[in-house]
Amino acid sequence: LDAWNGINPHLLLAVFLPALIFESSFSMEWHTLKKVLPKVLILAGPGVLLSMALTGCVLRIFPFGWSWAFCMMVGSILAATDPVAVVAILKEVGASKVLGHMIEGESLVNDGTAIVVFNVFLAIASGESKTFGEVILALILQPLESVLIGVVFGQCCLYWISNSHRDHLVEITITLFAGYISFMVAESVVKCSGVLAVVVLGTYITANGRTQFKGDIQHSMHHFWEVLTYAANTIIFILAGFLIIADILIGQLDIRASDLGWGILLYLILNAIRLIVVAMLF
Repeated sequence: LDAWNGINPHLLLAVFLPALIFESSFSMEWHTLKKVLPKVLILAGPGVLLSMALTGCVLRIFPFGWSWAFCMMVGSILAATDPVAVVAILKEVGASKVLGHMIEGESLVNDGTAIVVFNVFLAIASGESKTFGEVILALILQPLESVLIGVVFGQCCLYWISNSHRDHLVEITITLFAGYISFMVAESVVKCSGVLAVVVLGTYITANGRTQFKGDIQHSMHHFWEVLTYAANTIIFILAGFLIIADILIGQLDIRASDLGWGILLYLILNAIRLIVVAMLF
């Protein structure tokens, strides 16, 4: 716990996020996803920005004394949905694949959107002076750069797989390295959204290269990514719980009884905001 407590947060993201994001986007069926893609982009683009703005306005009213930039930064975190349990339940009850793909697709893309917006407002909240034009330019350029990186790595990945002589170990390793390297290039070299780059990478491969994974290779690929993401999800949530409790015990987190009340109120407001946003974009 002491070792994990001092870990660099960027390293934590780089270890776990690419696997989780790639598996979700790679496992979706492209012919179903493309039917709901316009809806996904509406909810994950304007929807996230609208949710962030409304949440930021609510947080500004709360008696925490946060600046507008900080409120919008927190709003961007809370605007992104994480419907892992919801999608699992939909599959269990035999709900429409279209509905499941729309919810899961929005979750994937809005992670990328939220991180781009978060980074912009984090820079402002940290004291970096940015003009309105610079903010808008960052919001436009970063997603485009992320998409380009995802497509380039996806095409390279498919070319390499087509020349791998149907070796399942090689093909699984190619997808693994593609996910991690595209994430790191986007985050560390180009300074755009690694999450969005990996989402595009996984979607590009499943759209253009699913037929290249023959027979047993596809099953091996599915089982490998399923185990990897299960392990990553489990480790992340266990560590997050331990670290939060550890910070409370050593006094790094000052949590009061009133914070619980504000948290419950914010939870209810977030659901109302979600309802308003979905209704407006319906």
